[in-house]
This record gives sequence, structure tokens and C-alpha cells, in this order.
Amino acid sequence: MQVTEDGFELESIAEAELSERPAGLQADVLEFVEKHEGRPGTIWEIVLQLCADDPGLFLEPLLPFGELLAEFGVVVHQDAVARRGYDFEAARRKLAMAAMMIRYEMTEMEAAAVDDFEGLRRALRAAEGTDDTAEVRAMALEAARQESVAQLDRIRSPEAGEAIAGALVLGGAEEAHIQLDVVRRVGADAPRSAQAVLAWLSAKAHESLGATLDAERLHKEALAVDPRWEPALYSLAGYALDRGDCPRALDLLHRAKAPYDDPLRLEAEEFTPPAREDLGRNKPCGAGRAASTRCATWVRKWRR
Repeated sequence: MQVTEDGFELESIAEAELSERPAGLQADVLEFVEKHEGRPGTIWEIVLQLCADDPGLFLEPLLPFGELLAEFGVVVHQDAVARRGYDFEAARRKLAMAAMMIRYEMTEMEAAAVDDFEGLRRALRAAEGTDDTAEVRAMALEAARQESVAQLDRIRSPEAGEAIAGALVLGGAEEAHIQLDVVRRVGADAPRSAQAVLAWLSAKAHESLGATLDAERLHKEALAVDPRWEPALYSLAGYALDRGDCPRALDLLHRAKAPYDDPLRLEAEEFTPPAREDLGRNKPCGAGRAASTRCATWVRKWRR
């Protein structure tokens, strides 16, 4: 395959003749890696940079690029590239914790607990693509499960729950099923203080799958454990508002201490009919009869 001005061109050849390693290629690769020492670049970024520096670099057959990188002392982890010995997991953890602390206003300890708890999710995701035996996968998952269970008492805050549920935004149905699997695996050993967040996480997963009734039931289970669990109060207020039950929505939002300018609260207040103190049950209506008697008579006629 060759790159031409018109695009890619395929040509059948008897045997590929590998070109000598281009002069300066190793220096260019190592320079790129050093520039991205704090945040490793991806293999695609390095290829694009090399092509920009030397448009003719890949016009002739070369050794597989992965072999060249290994020869230069560079390792590839998923799509990231760095010098041999670089701790990819520590870098991932640092970036993930920093993002959670900013987005969810969490402390460093809370962010660390969430990342440790998420180890089971990462282990479940990794187990699907590994070639390890069933016994090795089971041992790895059990170790990750025990670590997640150890963090349960530290992830009971609403901020921690929302950080864990954040993976559902982009993950779709696959992440929802993984989250349900995580809750199922740790639920049996969960202390009561963590049962509210686990029920709420299951509810959010069911929402992603479109199982609204199951989600509403699980939100109520979360409130049964902790009547002040704010995320569940907000979710149930949204369900009540969707049904047109604005008084119920406002009651839940009051319990959640929603601010006066909260969008959900403003919407519920907008559609709540004003109280009519001038219409008492026994006050006369326009026909001179008690309102309750007049209305009851009208309803009976309408039903017929």
C-alpha cells in the first residue's frame, strides 16, 4: 500500500523489501515522548507528528511500527505511548481523581475511594477481552470485588454516587449492565450506610436501559434506607413532574432542600395551581348551593 496524492494505492508485489530505518526516526520518537511525559500521547498522535515532519516517511515499507517503538525503548499501553517503565496506572488514577475533584467538588480522599471502587468495573471490562483461563479471571475479579467492598463505607455521599454513575453517560447499555453486575457482586457484603448509594446506582443503570418502573422502585428503596438521600429525591421529583403531580414533586424537592432557582423546582411551581381560599367546601357556588353538593351532583350527571 502506498500513499499518493489521490489517496491510498494498493500494489501487488512478490516480496516486500524493508527499507533501512530512516535517519533521525528514533530521535524524533523520543522527543515526542519526552514532550508528553506528563500526559502520554497516543500512538496516532505520534504517527501524525512523524508524517507532518517527514511526509515521505511511510512511503516505503518499514518494520512494523510497534517493533520500532520497542527497539527505541518505548512501550504502548492501549493507545498511549511512553518510555519503558512509565506507570500508566498511576497516571490514569491521578488524572481521574483530578477530574472528579473538579467536577463533583470532592475531596482527594473521596476521589481515591471512588477510583478504588471502580476497580471492579475496570476488572469486569478487562475480563471480557483477556485470554486468561477462567480460574485466573475469577481470582482477579474476586480481588477487585474485595477492594470495592472495602471502599463501600467511603462512597456513601451523593457526590461519590454521581461520580460513579458518570460512566453511564457515554457508556450506554454496556456500561449499565456492568454497573448492575458490580452492584450485584458487592451488594451482599454492603453495610447499611452504603445500601442507599447502591440502590441509586442500580436505579440509574435501569434508567439507561429504559426500565423506568424498575428505576423508580429502586429510587424508593434508596429513600427507605436514607430518607434524605438527595439524588433519589431529585429523581423521584422528576418522575412526579412527568406525571403532572406537581405537589408531590415540590414536596420531594423541599425534602432535598432544592434552591429556589433550581430548574426542576421552578417548573413544578409554574404548573402548580394556586390555592383558592375563597372556595370553601360549604361556601355557596354560583347557583346558591354549597360547592361540595353542587360539584358532586355535576360529577354524577357527567358519569351517566
